[in-house]
Amino acid sequence: SDWNPSGDQFADWVYDIYQGRQENVQCVMGYIVNLILIMNEMFGTAASNVTENAPPMVMESYVRSGRRDSIHRDIRKFVAETFPNRFADPPKDLVLEKIIDLIRQYCTPPSGNS
Repeated sequence: SDWNPSGDQFADWVYDIYQGRQENVQCVMGYIVNLILIMNEMFGTAASNVTENAPPMVMESYVRSGRRDSIHRDIRKFVAETFPNRFADPPKDLVLEKIIDLIRQYCTPPSGNS
């Protein structure tokens, strides 16, 4: 039985694990978006020919591109605007929607797709 969470289950999991603190929400959002974009880049450009050198090269390229800094700036702004009360319960759906929005905004489509 594979774990295949719905959006609501994922948002609940993130909330439970990170307990709604701004810093924790920022960290998990950044981790998820960065991981997905790096994996997309690594497997999108290298296709099935991923070598042991690919991950560090892709990560270095990702950092140099400035996308990471832009994403983290967007996340900090989102969290500051969304959670005016530092210890308020986070609106889970908004966090999930923002993660998806950032991935769509910064993810490079596979070659041949527009």
